[in-house]
Amino acid sequence: MCNVIIPLVLSVAIGVLPSPAPSPTHVPTAFYPQISHTRTSPACTTLHKLLTPVGFVTRRNDAAIGAMAVSLQKLLSGIDPADVPSLGEVEAAQGIADPSTGANVSSIDQSTADDSVLYGPSQVLEAAQIETVANEIYANITLEDSYMKQSWSDYPQGSDPAVDALRQRAQNMIDLQRAVADRYQSFAGSYLSDQGMAAMRDPTQREYFKLYLRALLLGQAAALTQNGSDATDDGYVSQSERARLGSVAQVIRGLHEEEAAFAPAYLSTYDECNGTHFTTVPPSPAPTPR
Repeated sequence: MCNVIIPLVLSVAIGVLPSPAPSPTHVPTAFYPQISHTRTSPACTTLHKLLTPVGFVTRRNDAAIGAMAVSLQKLLSGIDPADVPSLGEVEAAQGIADPSTGANVSSIDQSTADDSVLYGPSQVLEAAQIETVANEIYANITLEDSYMKQSWSDYPQGSDPAVDALRQRAQNMIDLQRAVADRYQSFAGSYLSDQGMAAMRDPTQREYFKLYLRALLLGQAAALTQNGSDATDDGYVSQSERARLGSVAQVIRGLHEEEAAFAPAYLSTYDECNGTHFTTVPPSPAPTPR
């Protein structure tokens, strides 16, 4: 009985399915890569679990650094060079130099309003944008740090030299990204935290406060506008040391160098792990016409 029912059920099921399309007499296989084998190693795991996500986040952070640079240029675009205080003017205002060494910048006044050269409405918005983007970079770096933490857990320092070398490349980029964000955040933080402070100063100190603040902020901004291309060899023994102690130009130069070194290290590891993963089957001979 069972032998009768089962074929009957199968015949009913098959009967409701569409008829398959006829197979071609020849399928060229040259354009269909086939998996031959997958290589697994600590370096390959590091490639997928650390290098790839850090490389992606680095591209996002590079774009964010560019956005902060654009905002800074917009903030500075309306400032006349004549409004930039000289060292003599700052020292004279501080009372540590003869006032004859430099007169106060003419646009400085003793009103309770913020410095009109630096605190226009659009300039305040650009400074706020810099702070917002810097915080986004910090969030991205927190994500990168989580990948690094997992990598340290998977392969402790010294357990695999190849992993250590790849991980150091990633760490260098993270350290330098953080350092650039720190510099921009420092500028934006000083700018925004001192907004409205002129009104709280003693009238006799207001002019000096505005002059000193202008010198401070424009000095920080001038350093940030350096792109690192003309930075001389600084002699730092590591990128970590450069990130902590270097000028903005030196840090950005170091970031460019590390990104340039990261790319071939990534591609070399990718080729090692995936170069034989896909193989191309030689094309079959063309069918003989009939």
